[in-house]
Amino acid sequence: MIRIGILGTASIARLFFGAPLSRAAIVAVASRDAGRAQEFARHYHIPRSYGTYEELLADPGIDAVYIPLPQHLHHLYTIRAAEAGKHVLVEKPAAVSSAEIEQMISACCASRVLLMEGFYREILAGAPRDVALQRAQARLARSEKYAHPFFWAPFIIVGDNGMTNLN
Repeated sequence: MIRIGILGTASIARLFFGAPLSRAAIVAVASRDAGRAQEFARHYHIPRSYGTYEELLADPGIDAVYIPLPQHLHHLYTIRAAEAGKHVLVEKPAAVSSAEIEQMISACCASRVLLMEGFYREILAGAPRDVALQRAQARLARSEKYAHPFFWAPFIIVGDNGMTNLN
């Protein structure tokens, strides 16, 4: 079971919810406002809420984080999540510059965690939510194989053999 934490309570984070999950669980949410995080957690039946993103990243009971924050924060929190040993599912666009994305990839490679952009698009593109999450979970499980664990748009991986279609 992959335990996912959500950094932020913006409306785009609500796209993450729908059908029940079979191999993943959303176990925590964080917001800069503790009350907002608590309300979001209560509404979506999430067991834990935090008043800072750093508290969620420090939670050892979280394997991966979903980052639906404003674009200018993707770089900072992707690197912090990688340093905390969390896999990263980041909203699109992943970064605001090529320099930022290279730093994000480097941080994830150094920590041996997966970085995936545009996670929810696989769900909205027609794949049933549970199937889309199973694909993401399989990728997380295989991420140790790749020297360059960055998923792009979300069916392509840049790995040891270059670009590979995972479908």
